[in-house]
Order: sequence, then structure tokens, then C-alpha cells
Amino acid sequence: MATNKQKRRYVPAQSGREPVWMGKVNMDEGFQEQGEKYLDKIINNIGDPVFVKDDQSRMVLVNEAFCKIFKLSREEIIGKTLAEDVPPDEREHFLRIDRQVLADGQDNLTEELLTVRGGATRTISTKKTRYIDDAGKKFLIGVIHDITDQKILEKQLQDKMAALENVNKSMMGRELRIIELKERIKELEAGQDTAL
Repeated sequence: MATNKQKRRYVPAQSGREPVWMGKVNMDEGFQEQGEKYLDKIINNIGDPVFVKDDQSRMVLVNEAFCKIFKLSREEIIGKTLAEDVPPDEREHFLRIDRQVLADGQDNLTEELLTVRGGATRTISTKKTRYIDDAGKKFLIGVIHDITDQKILEKQLQDKMAALENVNKSMMGRELRIIELKERIKELEAGQDTAL
């Protein structure tokens, strides 16, 4: 049996597999501090913005990618809702989804717009998940993926497809007109043959 200072480390199972327990890990303060620094480094090396909000939609944790998208330091973000940094319609949309996920616990994946302090509007895909800690406090964990470039490419592709469809219709219209003209010529030639 593990002592208070030694715990088994749990490695979450991958889909369809049993969880794995890895040896004993010394859980003294030094290890905990190292573990927190290690976890902080991992979170900050995630390329997509990651955030955790409390039940009042105040930021309690953000990674460097999140700071970058809002062009603010971590100190300027933690404890705030950032409601003043986005237009009212976007703010209401974000907060409504926050309340919904916190209330019903259902994960939410939404494609939405993000305009930070009047800058360029980005299209983002946001995944929000509820987490309840051991004390029963609810938190919202979110990951943002900027899909603006993908949406621009999709629009360009749609525009090209529409242009090709118009060219195709135009070509088919011409072909139909040529067929009609050939039939009319045959009729006229047939009419001339009978007149002779």
C-alpha cells in the first residue's frame, strides 16, 4: 500500500483501453512543485488557446496562446471575464454558452466569431467542457481553434465552384443552341430538297 508520500500515478486510458497504473511516485512538496511547473509548461506549449473559467466566467487559467489572441498578459486576464474586450453580441453569445455548459454539463463545440477590441474578426471553433472539483466547484475548460484561414479557403473554393458552374451552364447553353441550329439547318435543307 502506498504511503501518504507515495502515490500511484494514473495514466488515463485511451479509447477502448484499460487505464494504466505507473509505479510509485514520490509526492513530496518538491515533486508537487516540479509537477506544477511541468504541467504549466505543457499547457503553455499547446498551440491553441486554452482557458479555464470559474462559475462566474472569470478567467482562472490561460495559456500563452490565449494571451496572444487577446494581446494581453496573463496578469491582465486572470480574474476578469474579458467581456469588455469583445462586442456585446459576441459577449452575450459566449456567456450564454458558458452558463449552459456549467448548468447541464454537456460539452459544447461551436463555430463562432471573435473580435478583440475592434480588431479583425476571426472565425474560431471553441470546445467547452464542465469540470467539477472535489469541493463541488464548477469550472469551464475551453480550447479555441482559429479556423479563419480554413473559412477563407472554403469561401474561395465555393466561389470557384460557382464560377465553374456558371461556365458549365454557359457551355451547355451554347451546345444546346448549336444542336438547335443544326436541326434547323437540316429542316431547311430538307425543305430545299422537297422544293426541287
